[in-house]
Amino acid sequence: MPLHDSRKYCVVDGVLSEFNYEKTYTDKMDYTMNLKGINVAVLSGVPGNDLHDAVMATSLTGFDLGATSPQEDLDKLYQNLVATRNAVAQNPGLVSSVDDPQALLKMLDYAIQYWYTDKRNEALEVLAKNEAQLNLRNGVNTINGVDLDPDDLALSGISIKKFLPM
Repeated sequence: MPLHDSRKYCVVDGVLSEFNYEKTYTDKMDYTMNLKGINVAVLSGVPGNDLHDAVMATSLTGFDLGATSPQEDLDKLYQNLVATRNAVAQNPGLVSSVDDPQALLKMLDYAIQYWYTDKRNEALEVLAKNEAQLNLRNGVNTINGVDLDPDDLALSGISIKKFLPM
């Protein structure tokens, strides 16, 4: 790894237990890059990996939300929503132990559909109330010390039928 403002470098080797130590190699092997022997078809790297982007929230890292323009913050949140949606669609088992994957996909699609419209806040409110109803259904009665009131949620007119099979 190059050192800042220098022509020197620091060795980072994940195999050796010694810091800044470079071991000389003892053998050299050249391989013909084809599909016989080494499967080069799998050497594609990780760009575009929605699971990685969703879990690591790559669109939300680097700058604190609010440190950029409001539009850039919205774009970053949207990118994270899309990465999360794609990761769940590709592997529903990621959430199946804690959530209904199809219902979650519908909710994420709903948020994505209205994200860049004047209905975004209304859609997010629908989703927040839907989530509160789901929590009550699953036995969660408080969140961060705030009681969830089933009567208030029922009076709000928000129905979870839009997202969940009954």
